[in-house]
Amino acid sequence: MGANNNMSGKDFLIGALTGAIVGAAAALLLAPKSGKELRVDLTDGYHTATKKTQEIAKNVGEKSEYLVGKVKEAATNVKEDLQNLKATAIGEAKDVAEDVKDSAEDVKEEVAATIDKAKSK
Repeated sequence: MGANNNMSGKDFLIGALTGAIVGAAAALLLAPKSGKELRVDLTDGYHTATKKTQEIAKNVGEKSEYLVGKVKEAATNVKEDLQNLKATAIGEAKDVAEDVKDSAEDVKEEVAATIDKAKSK
């Protein structure tokens, strides 16, 4: 998908509003009515389009807040998981280092014992 295929909420809102206004105006202007009836219908159409636009904007805002909350929650969980993994890895690395140190000490003692044994023969 290219960048041109992405539609933001703002673009959708502008398109919906424009389409509603143009469609309502075209329907009203092409209908055979008196000037007064036409003005009333245009006013009603304007108010309907305004109300629908406000509803769409409210829904977009609510969904955006929900998604932001979910992203923050996921980021917090990932951060906590990484901190736990880091702590676990550090703990295990310290354990391995201690085991290596103990093993090296054991080898050192065995070598010293072997050298002492060889000297005494």
